[in-house]
Amino acid sequence: MKRIVAVSALLLIWTVVGCSSMKIQTRADPEADFSGFNSYSWLRHPQGADARVGPQVGMWIVGAIDEEMTSKGFHRRDPGESDFQVGYHAAVQGRMEVSNIDSYYGYGIPHSSPWMYYNVGSTQQQSAAHYYNEGVIVIDIVDARVNRLVWRGTAQAEVKGDVEPEQQQERIREAVRKILADFPPN
Repeated sequence: MKRIVAVSALLLIWTVVGCSSMKIQTRADPEADFSGFNSYSWLRHPQGADARVGPQVGMWIVGAIDEEMTSKGFHRRDPGESDFQVGYHAAVQGRMEVSNIDSYYGYGIPHSSPWMYYNVGSTQQQSAAHYYNEGVIVIDIVDARVNRLVWRGTAQAEVKGDVEPEQQQERIREAVRKILADFPPN
């Protein structure tokens, strides 16, 4: 019975981590006028991009942004002919999440990676550390008339390495869709 409880608790922890949600944030310049925005062009991609974000991922991000902009009624134009410009940044960074776990039930946490445990001063409580990679997508909107950043949206979520390319692409589409849901601001 104790073993079933221990395995159930571990599966619950893995399920929560496996279903970690995407964190979305958007910010708009309160003085910006978005009413005249009808067409967009792409900003040049900045130098020094994260090498872990390959060209395929970049193409997926650009495609997803183009799809969302088209669905919102914006038309893509050449630079110099648009009302606003769009740029993106993407990166992957290592993260650690620490959770305190009560050990009142008498079971421990296995020593296997990525979960480890250690005592934190009491035999009644342990901490578990989960190491993972977090992906970040940043979408910038620049008013082409004044060359000023007027809107920024970000998505952060755990990146899993064992996912098929089609699933990765769909996750990127979902992130872009959620980021741009609030663009243009009302």
